[in-house]
Amino acid sequence: MSLKVGEATETALVVLCEKMNVYGTPKSGLSPRDLGNVCNRVIQQKWKKEFTLEFSRDRKSMSTYCVPATGGSGAKMFVKGAPEGVLNRCTHVRVNNQKVPLTPAMTQKIVDKCVQYGTGRDTLRCLALGTIDTPISPQSMNLEESTQFTKYEREITFVGVVGMLDPPRTEVMSSIRECNHAGIRVIMITGDNKNTAEAIGRRIGLFSENEDTTGLAFTGREFDDLPPEQQSDACRRAKLFARVEPTHKSKIVDILQSHGEITAMTGDGVNDAPALKKAEIGIAMGSGTAVAKTASEMVLADDNFATIVAAVEEGRAIYNNMKQFIRYLISSNLLWVNLVTDGLPATALGFNPPDLDIMERHPRSASESLISKWLFFRYLAVGSYVGLATVGAAMWWFLLYEEGPQITYYQLTHWMRCEITPLSVVEWWAVFKISFPVILLDEVLKFIARNYIDGKLESRAANIRAMLSLAALFAIWCAYFGWMLGPYAAGIDRAFGVSLAKSDLHSEL
Repeated sequence: MSLKVGEATETALVVLCEKMNVYGTPKSGLSPRDLGNVCNRVIQQKWKKEFTLEFSRDRKSMSTYCVPATGGSGAKMFVKGAPEGVLNRCTHVRVNNQKVPLTPAMTQKIVDKCVQYGTGRDTLRCLALGTIDTPISPQSMNLEESTQFTKYEREITFVGVVGMLDPPRTEVMSSIRECNHAGIRVIMITGDNKNTAEAIGRRIGLFSENEDTTGLAFTGREFDDLPPEQQSDACRRAKLFARVEPTHKSKIVDILQSHGEITAMTGDGVNDAPALKKAEIGIAMGSGTAVAKTASEMVLADDNFATIVAAVEEGRAIYNNMKQFIRYLISSNLLWVNLVTDGLPATALGFNPPDLDIMERHPRSASESLISKWLFFRYLAVGSYVGLATVGAAMWWFLLYEEGPQITYYQLTHWMRCEITPLSVVEWWAVFKISFPVILLDEVLKFIARNYIDGKLESRAANIRAMLSLAALFAIWCAYFGWMLGPYAAGIDRAFGVSLAKSDLHSEL
């Protein structure tokens, strides 16, 4: 079973340390578990880490302050970060174990090599490494203020560049192509170098192989330098933002929302939480921080972009099936009997598989109603068709079918119609005598239900008075309809039993 521990970048550096084995550590006879970190243990035995200057977007680097594990002087700071960010603060370079001044020509050669690594066939993510041999004392550092860290990471000696292969998943390219067909615009926002990000963008199909990225790709600093109008246009056209800070994500979301766009933002860090919360759909990585997950509406357990596309397809299928379900019921199931008989077929419509072209349609507007004008017209058309077909079939059977009644149209349109004679007083009185006891009993039962079973009469005195009233009503009913006394006696007895039990319960409480 594999266990993921730590960040991917640090894990890759640990593996590199084991492969280089700069101190010539013997490895024979070691178990596979010990072979995984034997070289790192040697380094940890030589140096003790005191504290860390955490990574910040402005300086694009981080560093650790270490002292010799055996004690004594000779503290050092070890720095890693973006090549352009680290090189700007380097004064020397280590060549063949010697510390020599870093010239502009050397700097340019290092930059060219980083560009070659970042834009080549493998598209490596480059990380610059350096040391500060004579750092300032910890007492002079304000570790609570990250904006001051740049002052402490100065006079760096450049050691080298590490290139890490971080290939995109194989399914990303097809997922982006599917998004384009579905009318979904994908924008890549990354902290990587712009050249590296563009090369990755070409590999995943965000840009075509020879497409000019002018006006389509910006760094965070280039975006900040644009006036507000051009920033708005850039967000509507751009496909890539590189070397960005968390504030850029929130700003991009704001601009897109101002144009009526529905945004879905991905992120995994604490600093991504504001943008995740601001977007209509915040998507956190399963390996991300708890803060990012809390601020999001969706969490990707597998950290896979293709899962987002699959979720979009599933959501569109559910919405489409729901419209079919409603259309079927409204157009042909106005009566309860029809609703009962056709309920299961209508429910089955909700489980239809997605339409083959569902991911080729453009996204619907957020303000679009569930029943559009065209859908309402379809309701009327289907309903009219079903109604006319039903009435027509019935008329054909009554009028034309050989084995049917074969009545005339006049007889069909005057079916079961007869003259209406007004009732006399005697007849009205007979109806009243029959219906009055039923109405009276109905009122008695409703009275019991309202006042006893609902618990409105809780005292025994109120119970007795109500029973006397019911007895009077019951006597009147018996005088008119006494022959039904037996069938109703059991029901009334149960009702009284419930009322008395409830009254006793209240008195005990």
